[in-house]
Amino acid sequence: LAAGADTETALWPACDPETGLWGYITEDGAWGIAPQWERAYHFHGGCAIVDTMDVPSWEGESTQGIIDETGAYLLEPEYSIDDACCMYGAGELYLVNQYDDERGSGWFNIPTRYFSGLRWTECYATKETPYIQINNDYAVSGLADRATGEVVLPMEYIYSGLFDQGIENDFIVVPRINTDGCELIEIGWGPVAL
Repeated sequence: LAAGADTETALWPACDPETGLWGYITEDGAWGIAPQWERAYHFHGGCAIVDTMDVPSWEGESTQGIIDETGAYLLEPEYSIDDACCMYGAGELYLVNQYDDERGSGWFNIPTRYFSGLRWTECYATKETPYIQINNDYAVSGLADRATGEVVLPMEYIYSGLFDQGIENDFIVVPRINTDGCELIEIGWGPVAL
């Protein structure tokens, strides 16, 4: 694991063969964080996801939390966390979910350690922008600021096409629900009269 790790933190996930629990080793192979989790993942920006059975999920599976480099929880293990955003181009954040909750989606911003809470049905981070696509009904979407959680584009736009044209200098072209046309939106301000 250490050989292929892309991490700035000198701690690597490792499994203790005696207990079967995961912790983190240092470069010399000593335990930097004692083994205590069902699974541990690589650090990104000083944060790492860990799995635990201490708080079983509603399906009886492990839940996940986020720790810092000392092993302290930044986000308690009550969630299902997706780290794909860190690795596949959507920036330094984790998508956080609780699938048994009707509004069970949010995000954790790694550089700022901001947690949005689970205020939406779904959240998507599909591009390197300061925004997260949000929705509460799977039909229309809006945008929220990833640093503050403030809604900067109301949930009035076609769900699947929100990021299709991209965001340039805080402008986005989006189709509004129940119309045939698109609007040019200045994020945080609203439609631009053309």
